[in-house]
Amino acid sequence: MVDHIDPGKIPYVTCYDGSGGVWPSPFDAGGVRSVASGLKTMGTQISQAGSDAVSAWSQVGSYYSGPGDHTVRAAMTPVAPATTSIDANLGAVAVALVSFADAADPVVARLRVLQSQAFDLVADIDSFRPYTIPNWVTQIVAGKLTQVDAGISVDFWWQDPGLAGRNTDLVAQVEVQVERFRAAESDCANQIDRIDGGTHQGGGGQDVPDDAAGASQGAVAAIGLPWGLPTIVPETCVKGLAKFLGDLGLLGILLGWGRAPNRLEEPWRRGGNATSNQDGTTIPGPDPYPNGLGPPVEGAVNLPMPDAPAWTSDPDSTQWGTRKPTMGDLALWEAAQSAADELTFIWPHAAANLQHYLGNTGTEVKMDVDQMIKDIPGFDQGITATQQQIAGDAITAAKASGATGPVTFPIRTDWSPGYATPKDWYYASGAFNWDITGQITVIPPSTPGGQWTYQESVVVNFRDRYNWDSGKSTAIGPIVVTDDQMNQLHTSGLGQYYNMTGQSSIRESSGAG
Repeated sequence: MVDHIDPGKIPYVTCYDGSGGVWPSPFDAGGVRSVASGLKTMGTQISQAGSDAVSAWSQVGSYYSGPGDHTVRAAMTPVAPATTSIDANLGAVAVALVSFADAADPVVARLRVLQSQAFDLVADIDSFRPYTIPNWVTQIVAGKLTQVDAGISVDFWWQDPGLAGRNTDLVAQVEVQVERFRAAESDCANQIDRIDGGTHQGGGGQDVPDDAAGASQGAVAAIGLPWGLPTIVPETCVKGLAKFLGDLGLLGILLGWGRAPNRLEEPWRRGGNATSNQDGTTIPGPDPYPNGLGPPVEGAVNLPMPDAPAWTSDPDSTQWGTRKPTMGDLALWEAAQSAADELTFIWPHAAANLQHYLGNTGTEVKMDVDQMIKDIPGFDQGITATQQQIAGDAITAAKASGATGPVTFPIRTDWSPGYATPKDWYYASGAFNWDITGQITVIPPSTPGGQWTYQESVVVNFRDRYNWDSGKSTAIGPIVVTDDQMNQLHTSGLGQYYNMTGQSSIRESSGAG
């Protein structure tokens, strides 16, 4: 069952609890303006009261004089500027509130219209009945070519392009208006905070374009919104509709893609010359050092950065470009491209890697290893543990060699497995390999019985293959995407696997052992 928009959960307008209960809109522009007017009036009154108090106090000299009388008369000096400042601050708050009301009022008006349209859509969904789309195909019957209607069944509302498109569009438009309301709130908070020299932590100040609604088709599907989920037509239904509507040029319109026609003009012809690697792809390099440590060099010297060791990926599950794409492949490619474009705002690395796969060049992609180390739980700790192990082994080796002065070892460890759990990196890579290369200088103690110390300088190298494994699947929001579906783009020459590599910035550490 695919969820549709819930009109009662659209914020900032009249809300409904689903059982007949109704409560009014939590936003009243007129009320906000009334509060602003009251604050402005209050500021004026405070300023006037301060001025009156200072004026009255200034008359005390007519009735009192004596030692220290100037101190008494000066006691009211700060009152006038203080009350004037209060007046100015309350006036600034009033201006901010009026600006907020002016910005939010049309947003709430638009949300009311969208809520009405959502109620209409829900009524149409409730009244939906299954139907069949005519699908005439040519078959040989009794030795003759015959046109046969192999109808396409539309069994659920979310398979109906019109209802599905309306649902996705409404969810997205509500999202745009909510973002505009929140931006107005943030702008108001920033204006008020600046009165005291502070800064409200939040967005604002940027207009949200109407075409931002398109972000919901992929991005919102992944996270959901309180008022509902956009509808993504399942791949099997896309194929059926593509077969029937493709020749009429209506598929893109009905599915709401809004793409230029050339987006479907044989994108597989843009593919590179790379070949699939049924035995795994190899990035050349030397062997790792035993225990990660290479031959020592006397002295505290700067060695050339060692190359990462050779690496071989898992075998690809399919070969590239073994058949021409079908209309269903084209529909899947277009849907995947739309999702990649829209997911950029939520999972930027996953979206970029999917776009590169769909770009069909097969060229290598450089990954941001420093950001992966920051984002992936346990990754930094695993690297640190390896560095500490290397340091202990280096000190042991230096002691065993009888070193009496500094000695420097090159470092090149074997590949270790890593796994990304944050959604962005999970979809961008998932399981990967890493190692460290660099150098470590071990320094004997300056006095007998003292501690040996070390200075270590390394980088983290990254390797992975962007491919899809047959038989696996991934849930993104309410949609299950199978690796077999994405593999179809590879075999049809619409997408292409590629290698991912990367290297971190230098990691410096030191210690004793």
